[in-house]
Amino acid sequence: MKNFTSTQAKTHFGEFMQVGMKEGVCVTKNGRPAGYFVPASDYLAATTLAERQPAWNGISETLARYSVGAIPRIAAMKQMGTDDYGVLLRLLNAAGFPHPQVKTDERARMLASFASALELASAVNSAPAA
Repeated sequence: MKNFTSTQAKTHFGEFMQVGMKEGVCVTKNGRPAGYFVPASDYLAATTLAERQPAWNGISETLARYSVGAIPRIAAMKQMGTDDYGVLLRLLNAAGFPHPQVKTDERARMLASFASALELASAVNSAPAA
């Protein structure tokens, strides 16, 4: 796959189209991929596959597994290719999956840890200044 900057794609649109129709083109902006121009046959084959198998790229499966607590947040984010938890939550919402719930024992451990931290902060704040 050949790379074109966005400026090159605009300036040499004819060449961009010819290459894209044969082998596909990656359009870059500021050195990062911004989009892909692929042959129509490749696109149609991919969309047909996606319609036959909704989880063909693993996104739905990953979201479903994370939603029921089968995989941890970090693993789900890694499989989705993001380090932004907000993106993962928005994908869950868009796909109609519920957000995972913290297990009861884990919630109790977190609350105890939080209470301990509050006590420590209170003790530090009430200690006489030296």
